Amino acid sequence: MRFQTVLADHRGTVSSPGRVVTLIPHAEYVSTHYHLDPHHHPSAESICWGIAYQIPADKAESVREHLDHREKNGYEVFEEDVYHPDYMGGQEPIVKGALVYVATSQNESFLGPASEVELARQIAAAKGPSGWNADYLLGLSRSMKILSPNSPDHHLESLETEVLNALRSSTTSSAPSNTEASLSTSTSTLTLPSSTTVTTTSTAGTIGAPGSISDSDLDALRELV
Repeated sequence: MRFQTVLADHRGTVSSPGRVVTLIPHAEYVSTHYHLDPHHHPSAESICWGIAYQIPADKAESVREHLDHREKNGYEVFEEDVYHPDYMGGQEPIVKGALVYVATSQNESFLGPASEVELARQIAAAKGPSGWNADYLLGLSRSMKILSPNSPDHHLESLETEVLNALRSSTTSSAPSNTEASLSTSTSTLTLPSSTTVTTTSTAGTIGAPGSISDSDLDALRELV
């Protein structure tokens, strides 16, 4: 997952669009973007860990309508199997044919790789209807530390440092005053064919196996979905 999608109606504006993360299909990333990405890790697995939430079937339609509207800016829906390390050793899907929203490189909002300095400059300056872009980045980083203390994402950690440095060096009064932003997450949504919706809270990189999260931390994450 990388900050390769730009949005003017979420964490930015038309004149100062914000950067948000997106999942990238592994085959597309390897063939098209791998050699351009300064943050790639040759040994990285094409796995995105997350938390899955099951939505009652009687609310699935309204939730789907809401999510289709929320993810309208260049996102496409793909079918993916969901795995759990404690189910059949992680070798068999615990949910088959779930739907996930992905912003592919074919949409106009996809910008592709950029240097961390450039990313930090854009993120530190952007603000939109949903708030400061820096809050989004810092909240994502904090959720990673809660979900995956033993599986750090070096790109995200480095970008966090660059954004904090950019905020500290800013001389404008409009910069976010709370650099230790409220906990926030980046969510992708899975919808089961049987009218049951599952929402995964995705993170930028690989996170620890489910079951290692405290109840209080999990409650905090649930409030943000």
